[in-house]
Amino acid sequence: MLQDSPWRQRMTRTSALASFVADELTGVEDVVRDCRAILVARQDEIDELHPRTTFHKLLRNDDLRTCPSLLEFALSAPIVHTIADYLETVPRLHDIDLWLSPPVNDLRSSHFFHLDKPEVNFVGAFINVFDVGMDDGPLTVLPADVSESVERETDYHHRYMLGTDVRIDDQEMSRHTRPEDMIFLTGKAGDMNIFDTSRCFHYGSRCRSHSRVILQFRYAPAHKLRGDENLKSDWMGEGGDPVLRYLLEGYPAAQEAIQPSSSDNV
Repeated sequence: MLQDSPWRQRMTRTSALASFVADELTGVEDVVRDCRAILVARQDEIDELHPRTTFHKLLRNDDLRTCPSLLEFALSAPIVHTIADYLETVPRLHDIDLWLSPPVNDLRSSHFFHLDKPEVNFVGAFINVFDVGMDDGPLTVLPADVSESVERETDYHHRYMLGTDVRIDDQEMSRHTRPEDMIFLTGKAGDMNIFDTSRCFHYGSRCRSHSRVILQFRYAPAHKLRGDENLKSDWMGEGGDPVLRYLLEGYPAAQEAIQPSSSDNV
């Protein structure tokens, strides 16, 4: 799959982060258009959302059928090749969601530095539905090498496994990092950032002036977690691309497809 791919080495183990501008991504205009249409369709629902929620998940199962651009893009070469090269395996698409983060007056939960299930190896791809500036609560990331140092110095893994404290506030983080270590994922509508959310400390949604809207695709090694069954229902059919089978059904389905026949030597 990766032979002659232009997306190899785009995401290194050192940083575990890759950024793309919209001009590099075929089909991202359709994704942004469809996300904005979903946002308009949910406006009544958005008006009734609790203002203290860190972020709201707006995508419904039917949206993946009425807006096929979303799943098509989730399975496109820039994302899949980048993540497969980084993980050294074909990942499974775990879930898709559209996040709306409202302006906040006080910080809580994922507004603080954290890792997403370090035992899982989640890798997320995040697309800006509108321009994101510093006042719009951009995702803020520490590269993997810096994060690994922070994890050791804060005994984060032990704290995480005990479940007593899985967030690191700015004051504590400042004792283990430099300001220049922080990467603020600002950008234009259609720009995309991919990073290992299980290895890179990050926070987001510290919106000041108005809401931020981003589309998230989340991937993981197929043996770690079951994916969303809704993602594969309309795509697999009979036969098809074996890479799609890995991406949507995971390894057991793919192994099933390549079992030797009874006439083969085993």
